[in-house]
Amino acid sequence: MNVANILKPKRTKGLLSILDKAILNTPANQRTQEQKRKLIPILLDLPCFDRFSPIIRAKLVNCIYFYFVNKSRTILRKNHHANAVYFILNGEVNILKEFYDNFYFYRFLADCELLCIYREDFEKILKPTLQRQWDHIQMAMARFKYFSYWTPEQKEECCVLSKIKQFNANEIVYGDKGVHLNFAYFILSGKCMVLQCLKLKKIKGKDNKIVDYKLMPLSKNIKDENDSHDVDFHFVDVGTMSAGAAFGLGEDLQHKSIVAKTAVQCLLIPRYWIFQKAQNKGNLWERIKLYMDATIPSREATFQDFKDTQKWKKYRRDLVENAFANKKNTNPTTYFDIPLVCRITGT
Repeated sequence: MNVANILKPKRTKGLLSILDKAILNTPANQRTQEQKRKLIPILLDLPCFDRFSPIIRAKLVNCIYFYFVNKSRTILRKNHHANAVYFILNGEVNILKEFYDNFYFYRFLADCELLCIYREDFEKILKPTLQRQWDHIQMAMARFKYFSYWTPEQKEECCVLSKIKQFNANEIVYGDKGVHLNFAYFILSGKCMVLQCLKLKKIKGKDNKIVDYKLMPLSKNIKDENDSHDVDFHFVDVGTMSAGAAFGLGEDLQHKSIVAKTAVQCLLIPRYWIFQKAQNKGNLWERIKLYMDATIPSREATFQDFKDTQKWKKYRRDLVENAFANKKNTNPTTYFDIPLVCRITGT
C-alpha cells in the first residue's frame, strides 16, 4: 500500500482558464500591463505559492510560464543540471530509481499542467524567501534530539517538505477535522491543552434535578444534537503540552482537540515521510505514539473522572449547607443584655 498516495491532498482541476494559460504562454516581455494585472489574483490564490508573501507572488507575473507535458515524458534526471523550477497544477509525477546505476529520474504518470520559473528568476525572487524558511526549520530541528542522527540530505529534504506555523491563544491546533491532519507536530514555543469532548445525557430525578449523566456516542451532525434539552457537551482539559512535545503521530485523539493555551509555534513535518524507514530508526515515532496513547486518558476514563468530580462537588455543597442549617447559637447574649450606661456611653 502506498501511504504517500493515501495521505496526499486531492488534486484540484481547473485552476487556470484557457485565457490564463494563453497569457502565461506569452513571452514575459510581451505581456501587457492589463494581462499582468489579471495574473496577480490568480497567483495569489494558487496553493503552491502559499509559502510566499503577496508581494513576492505579484513579482512572478514577469517571469512565470505555463507548460503542458504529455504522459511518460522524463523531465529531470539525477546529475542533470536543472535550469528551472516546476510547480504542478494538475497531474502526477513519479520519482523512479534505476538500481543498476543508482540514478533517479522524474517521469509524468499522466498529462500534466505545470508552472515554470527559470533558474535565474527563481534565485532572484523565490530563493531568498525559501532560504530563510529553510534556515528557520534547520534551527527548529536542532532543538529536538530526534533529528540528531539524520544525514544532511535528510535534513535538507525535511526543510523542503516541512513548515513552521503559528497559532494564537485559544486557536485549535489539531482536531478531528483540520487542515494539517497529515502532519506531525513539534512544539517550538508556547503551551497547548488537550480537550476531550464529552456528549452527556442528563438523567433527572422526580424533582426534575440532575441526578446522573450517561456518556453518549458523538454523531456527525452535532447541530441536531444541540436541539435536545437533555444533552450537554462538556469539554474537559485532560493534559498540557509545552515546548519539546510532539503529537499528530497517529495517536488516538478521537473526539479530542489540541488547543493553544498561549501563542504557540509548531514545526510541521509530513507524517507519511517521517514514518519512512530512513527517518524512523528503531521505530522511534511508533514508540512515541504508544507513549502518548498510554499518557492521554481515554474518553471513558475522562467521563468517569467527570462523574467523580460532580459527586465530590455535590457532597461538598451538601456538607456546607447542612453545617449552616444545623448551626446552633452558642452565645445567647442580645443587645438588650448590655447595661444601659454602656449603651449610652457608646453612642
